[in-house]
Amino acid sequence: MFATLQAHSGITAFLRRKDVRKHLRIFLRPNASQFVAVGALTLVTTAIPVAIPLIYRHIFNILVFSPHPLKGIFAWAGVVAALGLVNGGLSIVLSRASLRLGYGLIADLQAALYDKFQRMPIGFFARAKTGAILSRLTNEVNAAESMLSTNLVSIVRSVLTLVGASVVLAFVNYRLLVLLVLVAPSLWFVRRQTRLALSRAYESFQLFAEMSVRAEQHLNVSGATVVKLYGDAEHELSRFVRVADRLRDCMVAIRERLLNLDAAINTLGVLAMAGALAGGGWLVTRHQLNIGTLVLLLFYVGIVQQPMSVLATSRLEFARSLAAMERVFEVLEFDVPTAPIDATGQASLRRGIEFSDVCFRYPDPGTVMIPSLGQVVEASDDSDFELRNVSFVAPAGRIVALVGATGSGKSTIAALAAGLYVPDSGNVWVDGVPASGGSIDVPRPSVAFVTQDAYLFHDTIRENIIFGLGDVSDRDLIDACKAAQIHERLHNLPAGYNTIAGERGARLSGGERQRIAIARAILRRPSVVILDEATAHLDNITEAALSHALTEVFADTARLVIAHRLSTVAAADEILVIDGGRITEVGTHQTLIEAGGSYAQLHAAYLTSA
Repeated sequence: MFATLQAHSGITAFLRRKDVRKHLRIFLRPNASQFVAVGALTLVTTAIPVAIPLIYRHIFNILVFSPHPLKGIFAWAGVVAALGLVNGGLSIVLSRASLRLGYGLIADLQAALYDKFQRMPIGFFARAKTGAILSRLTNEVNAAESMLSTNLVSIVRSVLTLVGASVVLAFVNYRLLVLLVLVAPSLWFVRRQTRLALSRAYESFQLFAEMSVRAEQHLNVSGATVVKLYGDAEHELSRFVRVADRLRDCMVAIRERLLNLDAAINTLGVLAMAGALAGGGWLVTRHQLNIGTLVLLLFYVGIVQQPMSVLATSRLEFARSLAAMERVFEVLEFDVPTAPIDATGQASLRRGIEFSDVCFRYPDPGTVMIPSLGQVVEASDDSDFELRNVSFVAPAGRIVALVGATGSGKSTIAALAAGLYVPDSGNVWVDGVPASGGSIDVPRPSVAFVTQDAYLFHDTIRENIIFGLGDVSDRDLIDACKAAQIHERLHNLPAGYNTIAGERGARLSGGERQRIAIARAILRRPSVVILDEATAHLDNITEAALSHALTEVFADTARLVIAHRLSTVAAADEILVIDGGRITEVGTHQTLIEAGGSYAQLHAAYLTSA
């Protein structure tokens, strides 16, 4: 895990880190040819402006010492004009190349981050702040762009300009270097201002992320509904304004550093020019310097002001980019925890779900969470198992129902069966293959998982149903929706299957979302289907019709059903009663009623409430 980038660590220390160099190599190596091209263009477009004052020196010497200066002046003026045109054209090419390179790297960074987030375990998303993830993918990656392209080119050109001017002056007259060094004191000021601004740059990204989190949580259908019903809009606004005020103060502090640097560089430039005039004029009067060389000195004093200003402002922007890169690399460097899959046993079923002596506890937050993307506050308890010694089979063509009180472990069993987690001990097999633990790299059997709160993307209903399947024929789509008892409703919508579902399916009712999710499951033709309160939002008539249709569609499919409504599980081939993470009763509806245990008590309470 990355430590916070402190102000005193500096740019050089950051770039010396092995993990930083590793990731920079990964992203820069495929673009090596573009970097070479940009470097060559940078060298040429820097060399030309540095060389032109030498021509000016020659022109002034012609004016002073040549008896026929006009012919030479016109010729050299043409050379200057030609060099200016060439440099202008090459500068345009350089700008385009550096922009393409920079934004290409940004696209690569965003793709790598997106891929990394997809590989995170489910426990990470249960604790991470969505707004912070979005900020990391957008604001902070974009802020890193200047470090990789335009700002980097400006810094290199400025350094080359300073070096080139110093070399030329040393070659022409070593005394001129003393006058050029008049601008050196600004380097200390630049360094000091950068160190002060670096920590504020890191703070600004944290505040941007906090604003994104608040907006993402409150400015959506679900969040806005809760605020309107139970919250205080003025209070929520004041909380947002407090963060915005802190961000304002932070950005003002950073910009003040930039303004201070600009003022210092400009003042120093005037003083340096005055010093060069005085010193150079004194050398001219002593015949140790000619007029042309004095003009050369004055041009170089003027030329180096811009690089000094660029280095001053770019250093702060570069520091801000480093803070962004720090947070990007924090994610890329994070080791995604992977629980080893126990492959020592052997499944007894070729098709279906099998649990064998499974014990499971949810991962420690510290192992699945990046602190800057969410808070890790829970203390781990190694003895706190959610499931203990759970064993059962759900063969193809049979229905196994899970019944129990809220929090007994039913949904945890469903998540393990779906391969979202790996047990701490024991085995979970689906179609004879160990569960994958949520890894997108491990092939898994065809499993469909329908939950009570069916999630729909902000896309058309058609795209939501065929998600992950590619091209699907209209006939297959309609057949799946008819089986899910939703076709007539969708067909009667003005846009039909092309209706936008809305954020998280907000434009549809809970029952409609559930039936669309069931249609999505049917269309996959799974070998295993898990229904976790999948019909909780349906009325009894619709649920009965749907159950009849699913019996036909999933006749050869293993079904794991979770429901509090006992009428839903009464037809199951086997019912498992879960209590405290253990299976306490097993049997059919009738045998469990006759046994008079906890299932019979749940059934009696259900009949009373009905």
